[in-house]
Parts: sequence; C-alpha cells; structure tokens
Amino acid sequence: MTSFSLICQLFFVIMFLSTAFSKITNFKEHATIVKTLAFLSKTSGNILTIFLIIAEVFIPISFMINLHFRTTVYAAIILLVIYCFGIIINLMASNEKMDCGCGGILHSHKLSGAIVIRNLIFVSLLILMVNYPISIEWQVGLIPYLLSSVLITVFFYLFSEYRESMNKIKQLEEGVQ
Repeated sequence: MTSFSLICQLFFVIMFLSTAFSKITNFKEHATIVKTLAFLSKTSGNILTIFLIIAEVFIPISFMINLHFRTTVYAAIILLVIYCFGIIINLMASNEKMDCGCGGILHSHKLSGAIVIRNLIFVSLLILMVNYPISIEWQVGLIPYLLSSVLITVFFYLFSEYRESMNKIKQLEEGVQ
C-alpha cells in the first residue's frame, strides 16, 4: 500500500499544482466562476477565490515536503467537498451551462454529475491515503519524485496553454475565412 499512497500523493501534487497555476493565470475568469457557483458578491467571491487558490497551492507543497500529512489530506478532502457542494447546488439551480472552473490537468468542463463523482473518487483516494500513509523510510527518497512531479506539472501546464492558444488562433482564422 506504500506504493499506492506514493502514486496517489504524486497525482494529487500534480493535480492541485496544475489547477492552482491555471486559476492564478486566469484569476478574473475563475473569480467569476466561484462567485457564480457560491452565489456571492464580487468582493466575497474574490476573497473566497484567493482562499481557495492558497489552499490549492498549500496542499501540493505540503505533500511534497511531507508537512503535516494527515492535515494536508483532510484539507484536500474539505476542498474537494466544498467544490462538490458548489456544483450540486448549481446543478439543482439548473446552471449546467457554466464551466466548473477546475482548470489544470482536470480541464474546465460544463457542470455535471460526472464532476461530482470524479471529486468523490478523489476523496475516496485521499481517505485511503490517510489509512495507508507513506512510511518514514520512503519519505527520505520521496523528494526527487515530488520535485519531478512539479516539473511535469509545469510542462503539462505550458503545453495545455500552448494548445489552447493554438485552438483560439485556429478559431479566429476560421472566423476570418
């Protein structure tokens, strides 16, 4: 189970870092999505957005340096549950046409029950990680793998931004013709 926990930890580092990068670079757009998802005013939406982004940066960094492992896992669970509640509330209000605002490797999709199920699967993996933490012997050799996951995240993010830019250029070219 140590290998399972390590793989999950690496996945969550990549996932949360990539989504945080995406949300930081598209802050205004993401703040609008959070404001709409949580039915908040502009100021409250911006404050909540900043808090959520800080949490999404804190979680992978804590995983990388193994700082308060259980607390980090619980913070990730709480964050995913908050997103689930926001999505469920908006699905009940028939706001299926808006983006989820996930970003990063998860990409942004229209709101659906599938996003809630995906997040609940992530919560289940995090619960398993709490029950099967990485042993002390593994933690010493873990840092190079976690740092390489940061590099993979940055590469993937840059690639996805490039791909998105190319798609926009292609759409503009098609619109001109």
